[in-house]
Amino acid sequence: MLIIVESPTKAKHIQSMLNCKVLATFGHIKEMPKNEIAIDYTNDFKPKLHFIRGKNEVISKIKAAGENVKIIVLATDPDREGEGIAYHIYESLPPVLRKKCKRAVFHSITSEGVHKGLANMRGLDMNMAMAQQARRVLDRMAGYEISPMLWARLKGNVGLSAGRVQSAALKLIVDRQDEMNRFESKEYWMMNATFQRIPELLFQAELISRENKSVEEERIVEKTEVQVIAEHLKRSQFEVNDVTIQTKKYRPPAPLITTSLLQLSSSELGFSPKKTMSIAQELFEGIQGHGFITYMRTDSPRVDSEAERAAADFIRGMYGEEFVRDDHVEYKADEKAQDAHECIRPTDINLSPEKAEELLTGDQQKLYRLIYNRFMVSQMASAIHHETSVIISGWDDAYETRFRAFSSRILFRGWRDLLGSKEDEQKQQTGLEEVARGNAIRIKDLEARKHQTKGPVAYTEASLIKALEKWGIGRPSTYAQIMDQLLLRKYVKVVKGKVVATELGEKVCSTLQNVFPSLIDLRFTANMESELDKVANGDLIWTEVIEPFYHAIRKATR
Repeated sequence: MLIIVESPTKAKHIQSMLNCKVLATFGHIKEMPKNEIAIDYTNDFKPKLHFIRGKNEVISKIKAAGENVKIIVLATDPDREGEGIAYHIYESLPPVLRKKCKRAVFHSITSEGVHKGLANMRGLDMNMAMAQQARRVLDRMAGYEISPMLWARLKGNVGLSAGRVQSAALKLIVDRQDEMNRFESKEYWMMNATFQRIPELLFQAELISRENKSVEEERIVEKTEVQVIAEHLKRSQFEVNDVTIQTKKYRPPAPLITTSLLQLSSSELGFSPKKTMSIAQELFEGIQGHGFITYMRTDSPRVDSEAERAAADFIRGMYGEEFVRDDHVEYKADEKAQDAHECIRPTDINLSPEKAEELLTGDQQKLYRLIYNRFMVSQMASAIHHETSVIISGWDDAYETRFRAFSSRILFRGWRDLLGSKEDEQKQQTGLEEVARGNAIRIKDLEARKHQTKGPVAYTEASLIKALEKWGIGRPSTYAQIMDQLLLRKYVKVVKGKVVATELGEKVCSTLQNVFPSLIDLRFTANMESELDKVANGDLIWTEVIEPFYHAIRKATR
């Protein structure tokens, strides 16, 4: 048996597990030439491909090694791009070797993951391969047909790129900046009161309505109105209108997918998307003969049943039976998700971040700890809170006010025990549970606090990725690349953690809006991603995605 993978590191680790030869392609083996459009518009948009420099030698090695085996396993990455590479390898082989080819996907580079992949080999998924080909053709058309229009209108800027997905992402950033520039902050007031039932029982409550007007929907915007309300409150009588006491479960967060990994890594570790995905790739491919995490390009939080059982056993031994997740929560992917792979998780729950420390660099260890802990808490029992909510009514003649007091006390920390979160403990008010409906109470102190309405804020790298996911722009394999391309083209820059469009980026966005608005239309771009999903699922022929885009370009370039 001959196994073909993309990474030499991965090849080395797999070969150490199996008694067979493993070769690496070092990434893609074919590409579209850069000096031409390389799309045959008269022949169903067939792309013109040639071998990347040095990859003829790779194919020659595969051919030579393939002659001496019964099976050639195409085990490139388990996504569309990997399927596309597997297809290019396959079509580069002579017919006699093609007959030997099987496709395997390894979701983790561990003995278990590799053997599981080999036990479930299949043929090439041509739908996935054609979806990848469609993406490459669409991106080439956008880059090579529309970019010259930018050069013509933005003289002196030859080399500008009108990337299909990056242009939609750029519009998100520019639109946010426009919203920020138009926003005018306004003052408003919030009022808190200290109530007393008996001398020993004091509690805080927040004004939620006056004269049947919610302070959320109709804010207090004038200082004079604060004074009017204060005068009414001084003369008002107060009574406990309602008391709600409940025990509430707070389920743990789901395990990580690509978007949540990029967001969490950015907010907690300060890693850029490019850095996060680079380190995650290292953890997946393996370090010192061991793959640390499952495949990191995924849009599904689904968990393998064996991994769930292993996590339950580990948590039971480490924390006790009560910390094992008692209510089975099936983490489900978003309806837009491909759901091809499970979540990002450690391949071995027994390999804690502390045990792995000697094997990893500092940054690798930080990211592994992030992934490990998030998976752990997802498999732990819910936190249980005892919550009390009290509604207080006050009236002075025909003027009525309502206040709300809230207290939350943790009965069982559950998954919070691992993360050490204290935030909910700060909401506790001693003695609020002793208040009963119908109790007459009095106001002791009143506080008015001035606030400013908060407008939209500039995207961080984390929140931009979240917005891309929300709009359905790009897919897990492209998020880091989108951000990287925007920075590389100097369309955006990162200033104090905020993603800001440059003057060039704003000009590019404005020009595209005028010459080819479809390219930066968010719904158009998101719909195209859905169309590519349909190609991958076999519900659409890939050329049916290309053709309308082609005609739109022809119309724009007349």
